Amino acid sequence: KKQGPVNVNQVARDADAAMESLDMERAMSLYTTACTVLQQQAAETNPVEIARILLKLGEVKVALENQEGARQDFERAISVLKDTDETTLETCEIRASLYLYLGQLSSNQEALAATRNGIQELQAAVRLREQLLCEHNGKSSAMETDSDENDEQALQETKRQLSRAYCTVADLYLTDLCFEENAEEECQAAVNAAMYIMDEPLVDSLQTMANLRLSQGRGTDAAKCMLQAYAQLQSGCEALAALVGVAKKDDTDTIEQGAVELTDVDAANNLPPFDFRCQTAKILMECATVLNSEESNWSFVTQQVVECSDAAIQVLASLLAENDEVIEVWYLMGCAFAASSPPDFDAAAQYWMKALELLTRMKDHVELVSNDDETQENPLDEINLQIEEVKKRLKEIGHEPWTQSTDVEMCT
Repeated sequence: KKQGPVNVNQVARDADAAMESLDMERAMSLYTTACTVLQQQAAETNPVEIARILLKLGEVKVALENQEGARQDFERAISVLKDTDETTLETCEIRASLYLYLGQLSSNQEALAATRNGIQELQAAVRLREQLLCEHNGKSSAMETDSDENDEQALQETKRQLSRAYCTVADLYLTDLCFEENAEEECQAAVNAAMYIMDEPLVDSLQTMANLRLSQGRGTDAAKCMLQAYAQLQSGCEALAALVGVAKKDDTDTIEQGAVELTDVDAANNLPPFDFRCQTAKILMECATVLNSEESNWSFVTQQVVECSDAAIQVLASLLAENDEVIEVWYLMGCAFAASSPPDFDAAAQYWMKALELLTRMKDHVELVSNDDETQENPLDEINLQIEEVKKRLKEIGHEPWTQSTDVEMCT
């Protein structure tokens, strides 16, 4: 039986639904079908629609770790959009997403060029959204008032994307491009742009500024930025930290056990992603370490050390509440308690012992797998180094590591 024409809009909607439900293989198949049909009908199809499907297809491939395939889709989409002279809000936002994705998949100057192209498109999108908001502000009906609110929210989201894109440029100058001429000046300019786009700087831009200040040896200024960033995360982090028995220092100095309900659901749900918060904790701990080595204005610096250490503990505890099987977080919690003022070596030992337990378990698993499959790369050397590092930390604080994990009661 001869099949009728493919309903591309329905296929795209099904693909969107599959992507939302995290069925990436199905989403990729459906987006590929939609893309193929649209390209076959290129003469009568809006290039923007083809680019939108290619963008979605590339996003799915990124999720499936097919970076080269994603890059090809993004580049094809940019090429398709060159066939249109439209400078609409939709084309600007699609181009911005395409360039920023390409920047993430690239390095060095190639990443910088792609990210700056994305910034140009986001700047155009901000201007168009501001124009749209001005037009709606001239109308006074209740319906238009609702539209104004939606337009304002969309404008703020576009500005957040622009601020984060500037942070990406700054990060490039702190890493891949750190030896480029005028790298420090370019980094400072990008961070300044990221900071001042929003009425209140984003956590992203404050954290990037802190990284820059640390690279300049300005520990006090870095700590100030990180504490300002933590203030935006504090409610959510403390709410999650309470779930794993880590109370704020002004409540109790002990690790408590028992069932606790999440007190601030909205704040917890709006926290940055896991990896971002892990980096937040590391920078807070680095700030505390750097400040400990400074001697000027000692009382003020001491207070900053305490605040950075306490903030790092709350952030790390929020990560444990989200996923308690990440060994690095247990290890960092031990480091944070050991570095707190005054140090809490008993708590540090508990977290390091848990890290040691998980590392030992991982080692046993890897040894078992290695015996079954000799073709796989053996990570035992790295695991053994990590085990020795944790044991060294425990010995430094006068705690001999137990060989059996059952000898220690852990607070999880």
